[in-house]
Amino acid sequence: MAGDTGDHEGLAALAALLERVAEAVLNEQSTESGCSFVHFGDLDFAGLTHYIQLRNRLGDAITFWSPQDIGVDLFKHLGNRVLFKRQMSSAKYSIENLRRGLRGDEDALHILRLIVETGCVIEQEALHNEFLRPRD
Repeated sequence: MAGDTGDHEGLAALAALLERVAEAVLNEQSTESGCSFVHFGDLDFAGLTHYIQLRNRLGDAITFWSPQDIGVDLFKHLGNRVLFKRQMSSAKYSIENLRRGLRGDEDALHILRLIVETGCVIEQEALHNEFLRPRD
């Protein structure tokens, strides 16, 4: 039974890897066909990092979703300070590396500036609730 956990973890890791490979192939084939993409990720360091990785593969065929009216107030209202602090303390993320990776993309850089200014990040689920809820 002890081996079962390792086997399941190995299968889960393999499935995740295969999913990423399939996604990469599909994205590259789609851009060659003239498709474009919008990244609707978390407004946090992980989401920006994922976007940079996609942008490095897809170039100008991908943009970062950033509503025009997004600002400090929304980040303070929906933001998660605990997750911001956790991501700031992680060796995986560097604000300078993010700035370099986002160079030339004003929408994504605007999001990074808001994150740094407010000390908050926003998970996409909070955005769904804010922007996709039924209007009265």
